[in-house]
Formats: sequence, C-alpha cells, structure tokens
Amino acid sequence: MYGAAFLFRFDISILKHKDMKKLIIVLLFISGVFSLNAQDNILIDPVTSRTFDSQKYSEIRGTPFLMDKWTNGSVTIRRGVYKNQQLKLDVYNNILLFEKDGGSFEFYEPVLGFTLTPNPSDSSSYMYFINGVSSNALKPEQFVQVLAKGRLNFYRSDIKLLSDMNEINKGVVKIFNNSTRYYFKDSTQTQLVKLSQKDVLGMMSDKKAIVEEYMNRNKLNLKKEKDVAELVKFYNSQN
Repeated sequence: MYGAAFLFRFDISILKHKDMKKLIIVLLFISGVFSLNAQDNILIDPVTSRTFDSQKYSEIRGTPFLMDKWTNGSVTIRRGVYKNQQLKLDVYNNILLFEKDGGSFEFYEPVLGFTLTPNPSDSSSYMYFINGVSSNALKPEQFVQVLAKGRLNFYRSDIKLLSDMNEINKGVVKIFNNSTRYYFKDSTQTQLVKLSQKDVLGMMSDKKAIVEEYMNRNKLNLKKEKDVAELVKFYNSQN
C-alpha cells in the first residue's frame, strides 16, 4: 500500500501514453502482491482483549467444550493464519478459545475457520472447521466440521443444550446435553440429513448406480459418519 501511495504522488499529467500504460501495469502488479501477501500471511501472536471466564460453567454438569483438553491447531482470520496454537471450542457459545500463559482467551478478530491437529504427524486425525454455512436450522456464524468437500459437501454440527435434571438431596441441577446434526450442501441448497441410505443416496441420485456399487463393494454402512464421508469423497471424485 505504501508503494502504491508513493507512486500516486507523481504528476500523472506529465507522463506520455506509453509511460502511463507502464505505470498502470506496475500498480496492478503491486496490488496483486499485497493481496497475495494478505492471504498467505502467517501471524505470530493472537490479539485479544477478552479473557474467558472459566467459572461461568462451574455450576453446570458436563462440558460445554467439544474437547476438554487443549488441542494443537491453526486459526484463519482475515489478516492471515495463526499456526501452532493451543485451541478449545466452546460449543455452547460457539466461541473458539486459545491458551496463553496458562489462561483462556477469546480471539479479538472474527475467526473464519480453524483446524485441530490432535496428532500433528497423522493427517487423518485433523479436524477442519468453517463457518458461513446456513440453513433453516443452522446459523451462518456457527462452526461446522468439514467431513468431505467438493461438489457435494458433508458437514457435522455439534450443539450443546442445557436441560434440568432432578438429583436426590440436591434438587434440580443443570446439565449439558450433546446433539449432533449432519448437513449436505451442493450448489443449490444446504440440507439437514439423517445418516441413512435414503437421505445419503438421495443426494447422489445423478450417480446412483456407480455410488451404490461402490457402497456395496466396500460394505459401507451409511449409519456411520466415517463411511458416509468416504462415500461422499468417492462421489466427488466422479466426473
């Protein structure tokens, strides 16, 4: 940006036609370089002004988190990527936290997506999350896990619900309950689905024969998340 601003200080009226064309090319090149650098920028230290209050869930049974332990991962914001962060997703409030100096903090800037790497040396353990997906039962700011992507996308949405439970000698206590939903997204719609042959195969009807042959040959059970993800990846690989 500073280079571009500097060039504009020249009196453009003194430039000849050929020089003007050269100037435009240079400015376009500089603009492209800065745009590329912004996308690939590796950020060092997350900026925050919000400390997470770890006591606000102390009276509730269960956990509001996707995983209780801090997990290594990377975070994408508009300015770039924070790598090698210790992360934890507060599913109940849909807030991604990072650990610093023994404390829990919220990101100051909006998080566009993040990756959890429980076992950094094993890419099959990686968990990819994005937001911006919406449907009647899914808000665009909610993080969803990407299980398969391509022409047909397969997402998992984890939700924490609060409910009351009666306990002897304690009365009514609040507990976190887990709820998992699955979505398919193609070029026209995002649809809530059940893990069943009817719902899954219904989203791949244009490749029905070859998809069913692959499913039967590999003995895939479409009530299992892993098998559905495998089938969607196969479907996406077909022209």
